[in-house]
Order: sequence, then C-alpha cells, then structure tokens
Amino acid sequence: MPNYRKEKFKHFIKSFRILKHPFALVFYIIMWIYVASLMIPAIWVVVSTFKDSLQFRFNHFGIPKPFTLENYANVFSKMYIQNIDPPYEKVYVPKLMFNGLSYSILNVISANITDMMVAYACTKYESKFGKFLYAFAIVTMILPLVGSLGASLKLYKMLGLYKNFFGIILAHAGWGGTTFLLFCGVFKGVANDYRDAAFVDGAGHWRVFITIMIPMIRTSIIALCILGFIGSWNDYMTPLVYLPNYPTIAYGLFTFRNSTDSLVAQIPMQLTGCVVVMVPIIILFVCFRNKIMGNLSIGGLKG
Repeated sequence: MPNYRKEKFKHFIKSFRILKHPFALVFYIIMWIYVASLMIPAIWVVVSTFKDSLQFRFNHFGIPKPFTLENYANVFSKMYIQNIDPPYEKVYVPKLMFNGLSYSILNVISANITDMMVAYACTKYESKFGKFLYAFAIVTMILPLVGSLGASLKLYKMLGLYKNFFGIILAHAGWGGTTFLLFCGVFKGVANDYRDAAFVDGAGHWRVFITIMIPMIRTSIIALCILGFIGSWNDYMTPLVYLPNYPTIAYGLFTFRNSTDSLVAQIPMQLTGCVVVMVPIIILFVCFRNKIMGNLSIGGLKG
C-alpha cells in the first residue's frame, strides 16, 4: 500500500510537467476559468438556500448570518401536488421522490433495452430492413414534430394508456434517437470475431447477445443509463400531461415554481426547491462520475 501511494504521488508530480509548455498552460488556465464559471453560481445557489428573504435582499453574496434551515422545512411542507383522483390527497416531497425514482428507473430500463436490441440487429446483421431502420431513426430526428401533443394525448386515451403508469413506460420502450445511434456506434466497435467464435462453439443468437455482447459494452450501457436517468428525472411534461395521478418530483418543482403563494415565490425558497430536486442527481454523479466521464469506445482483438 505505501508503494502504491508513492507511485501515485510520483504520477501526480509528473502531471505538472506538461504545464511547462505555453499552449498547455494557457489551455489549463482557460479550463480552470470555465470550471470556476460553473462552480461559483452553483455554490452561490446552495449558500442562498440558508438565507431568509430579508438576508437575501440585503446580503446577496455574503455568508448567511445566521444559517437557517427554514427554507428546507418550508419546501417539504409547501411542495406538493393535489391528486385529481380519489381520495384527492396531497402528494408531498417523499412520495414525489419515490414516484420520480420509479418512473426514471423503469423508463430507462425499458427504453435502453429496446434501443440496444434494435441497434445490435441493425449493426451485426446485414439486411436492407436494418439499414432502413437506421435511416428512419436519423430522419425522425431531423424532421420537427410540431403540434403533436394533442394527437398523442387522444391516441393514448384511445389505447387506454392515459393515467396508466406501466402503459406509459411501455410506450417509451421504443427505439430511435441519440441513445439508439450511440448503441449502434458502440456495437460497430465490437469485432465480429467474438461473435463468430461463439457461433462456431454452438452458441445461439440470444446467447451471443446476452453473454458476450452485453458484457463487452457494459461501461457504455451504464453511462447511457445514467444519462437517460437524468433526463427522465427532469421530465415533468410526461407526468403533467399523461400521468396526472402519478406526480413526480420534477412535476412538483414545476408547480412549486409557478405557485402564487407569497412565501413560495421568494427567491431563496425557489432556489431551495431546485437544490432538493438536484440532490439525487448529485449523489448519482458522485457515485458514477468515472462511468459518465469515461469514453464510449472499446478495444478490439489483439493478435
């Protein structure tokens, strides 16, 4: 263990040698300025949540004196959604968090599974239909769909998917979009030699896909699932329109921000609501930062 720490320290010292080059030094300075421009507003937001409205009015950028947790207590009591179905109860932050987690996790699983399967079929099996699906996915990303909300809502009601949690999750289990294209790129980077060797040993198509291909792109799957989870966590439009009886924390923040309550309308309260919603995402990023920051490429065969 001491040798490991010594080698790590030596590597840390060697990393500063690159700063002897003028271009690298300028680049590092610019990057640190950019990082500071992102971190300073974030720190200001968190610090402002510990101020009451009077402190915030006369002390925008200073340290709170004294620190107060009243804003957080008010968020847990003021942020709620009035359920439109019997028993017409108010859904507060803990239940909103649970709904948001369940919606995000199931949505990511259903969407990524279908994207991954279709991407594998399009890239590893040469067929005109696979090329058509790939081209169709690109075309649908380019063409704008304007004014489709009303038609989609009517269709969901006709199919019995409106106010149906698992029906909405199933409806999101389609393919296409950026995630589909990324999976296509990842599968193209996997050498076909692995698949062909498994076929020679008698493995079937499903076994090759599940036991060989999926483990090889595990890092990419985790990264795309995390990014998809963040997108689903921030999605307030779907619960607002299609699942009004299953409000999520993003939906709760949307109504909280537009509340007419004089206490909720105060800036420190608004910032506190944003921080409460960001906490799970920050925890997720801290736990999986290496997966998110890692690249999506995988190596090939060695001779």
